[in-house]
Amino acid sequence: MFLTRQIGEKRCRDLLLTGRILEAAEAKEFGLVSEVVPADRLMARAHELADLLIAASPSSLTRSKHLLGFFGGARRGSRFGRAILENARIRCTPDFREGSHRFWRNASQFGRARNSFYILV
Repeated sequence: MFLTRQIGEKRCRDLLLTGRILEAAEAKEFGLVSEVVPADRLMARAHELADLLIAASPSSLTRSKHLLGFFGGARRGSRFGRAILENARIRCTPDFREGSHRFWRNASQFGRARNSFYILV
């Protein structure tokens, strides 16, 4: 069950058996939402997130969504291999190569050595 994987069996039982409704802060504590925004900032924050998605690499977003969707129902043993495959697919896209080149150009402008190690997320 999706909810059990998200919040654990005890919390899931609590919610399903009592039928209670979570407040926003508790939903964040449980990990059901990533952030809580005041009502008067909601649309502004939604626009900020939309701008981030628009600026992201379309092919990387697509591959990441495939990977996330796969993890929802996959067994643990097959997850590692699938993660490697999806990571390799992402790294083969023109968007990824362009982003990598842009990253290294920016890194060199800040005086970082070209042989330093960086984690690209």
